[in-house]
Formats: sequence, structure tokens, C-alpha cells
Amino acid sequence: MGDGFHVFFVGENPPLDNSLANGLVGTPRNIGFVKVSKEDTRKILSDGPTETGGYYTFNGDFYEQEHAGIQWLTDFDDFDTNVSRLKQISISDDKHFLIWEIWNMEAYQYTSWMIVDTSESVAEKGDIRNICYPLRLHKADDPVRIEDDIFIYAGGNYGKIDVYKISITGF
Repeated sequence: MGDGFHVFFVGENPPLDNSLANGLVGTPRNIGFVKVSKEDTRKILSDGPTETGGYYTFNGDFYEQEHAGIQWLTDFDDFDTNVSRLKQISISDDKHFLIWEIWNMEAYQYTSWMIVDTSESVAEKGDIRNICYPLRLHKADDPVRIEDDIFIYAGGNYGKIDVYKISITGF
């Protein structure tokens, strides 16, 4: 991480555009990244555009907002492909394993993953890989890394715990 914190998130792209609000989701949800300074978390270290807009409160008041340095790691543009339940685990200081579920507007579809390199001011995203088994991610539990393996725990049928192991050797 060096001089900053790596922040991975799920959001709508473009963000802050209220003209796209039309229900539960304004645009398909994608994975974004931003690096912020350890010394001052208001200081953005990643390269990316500055976007302005705002949001409305429950009382109808509008508040202006600005984002800077966001890098989008996925670019899904179909409402049948929305990122959900994003999980991150560091492989090294500047390499990160990301895993997430893909949902349409009604149900789970599949689970995907990628390796992201954040050693430069622009993140280098790896290929998105789909898992052939319906590996479901728990909302609250994070993956665990032990050496070159990542373990994911999930509740299974009949009160059992399912354990999934993903080898990251060579990444």
C-alpha cells in the first residue's frame, strides 16, 4: 500500500447523475477503485477524472458532491449484469484478488473474479474470469488468504458450511 489506502467499491457509472435515477438502479453497478493518502484521506493519489453532481436527501434538499481519481475496473452496461457482494483480499502490497457476484435485476447469475495491480497511479486490471460453479458470497464474511490459497466460507444446505479454495499461485 505504500503511501495510501486502496479502496475498492461497487457503484454506478457515471456516478452523481440524478437524471439516470429510474428505480432501484440508475445504471448497472460496476467495480471502482480509488487510492487515498494515509496521511490525509481527503487527498486522492489515483489518476482519474473529477466528477461533479450531487444527491437529494429524504427531505428533498440537494447537496453538491465531487469525486476525483475514480478508476472503473468493470464496464457493464446492461441491467442484467450488476456487480454485488464485492470482496477484496491483498495478494501483495499492490496486487489484489477481487471476487464478486453478478445479478440481474431479480436474481443471482454467477460469480466472477480478477487480479488488480495498483502499483502505478492507474490500476492495471486483469482478465475477468467466471467461476463455473455457483459460488455464493456471504454478505458479511470476507475471504481468508493462507499463503497462495484463498478460502471462502459459505453457509450450505442442511446447516453445513461450504469451504471453497482458490489457488493464486503464479499471480
